Order: sequence, then structure tokens, then C-alpha cells
Amino acid sequence: MSYSSFIGVLLRSDLLPSRGRSEQGCSAGFTLIEMLVVIIIVAILAAIALPAFINQARRAQQGEALTYIGAINRAQQAYRLDSITFADSIDRLNIGLAGNTQLYQYSVLEGSSRIAHAAAFPQDESLEGFSGVVYVSINPDGTAVTSSKVCQGIRGSAPALSFASAGTSINISGCDDL
Repeated sequence: MSYSSFIGVLLRSDLLPSRGRSEQGCSAGFTLIEMLVVIIIVAILAAIALPAFINQARRAQQGEALTYIGAINRAQQAYRLDSITFADSIDRLNIGLAGNTQLYQYSVLEGSSRIAHAAAFPQDESLEGFSGVVYVSINPDGTAVTSSKVCQGIRGSAPALSFASAGTSINISGCDDL
């Protein structure tokens, strides 16, 4: 027997193992290795996508607090135009916001003639808290200007802010601006 005829005998299809084929020659299904490879690929993709999905859901929930604090800040500025002080409660602002939601508890912590401070306290420890500050500064020409800030806290609490009056301006400490 020559070398080429030996190779020809080895390559005959009827001598090769059937590898999952039925008697009719059709594929009977996937092998266990093929299934394991697919499962491993899906698991890797899920492990990559899941943290991003969870983070996106948390951002959407925190968007509620940012919207509420922004609305409270704007309402405080409008309230101060009509009054000599800022409002000392959310109810006095007449903007129809609830003090509590499933995600946050909202309150005005201070409402004086120069400063309004509102906070969003998270009900869930995985969410970050926020504070909003509206304050009046006096320009050198004597005109009053209201300014506002939104500050981001750490997970589970609103930022603890402190205020100091420096002549005609207000210094705010403890605020990580957004």
C-alpha cells in the first residue's frame, strides 16, 4: 500500500466518526462543548452589562432629587422677589411638590432673608443626597442678586453645609458643586 492510498483511506468519510449525526446524515443538535461556549459568552456579556445597567437605574432615581431641588431653588428665587425673606417650608412655596416620595424626603432646612437651604435625604442608602442653596449677594452698586447652587452628598445622606456671611457675600462650605 502506497502512502497516497493510505491517506485516501484515512480521509474516507464513511470511516470518520459521525460527530452527532443521525443515520440520515442530518445534524442531531449541538454538542456539550458548543453549548458551554455559548453559555460562557452570554455570562461574560451579562457580567459586563449588569453594573452599567444598575448604575444607570440609580442615576435615573437620583434625577428625581435633582429635579426637585432645582424646582425648589427656582421657587425660592421667585418667592424672594415678592417677600423680604426666603420661604421656610416647601408648602409656602406653593409649587405642588410632595415632601416625601418613595426615594427621597425633601425639606427646607433654612429660610432667612439672605439664605435658603433645602435638602433631599435619600430613603435608600444606595442613593446620594443633594442640597440646594439660594442666597442673596449685594453688588458694589447696591443691587441684590440671587444665586443658587446644587450640592451633591455621599451615598445615604445629603451634604452638610455651613454658611458664613462675608460682608455682602455668602461663603458656602461643604458643597461639591454639580
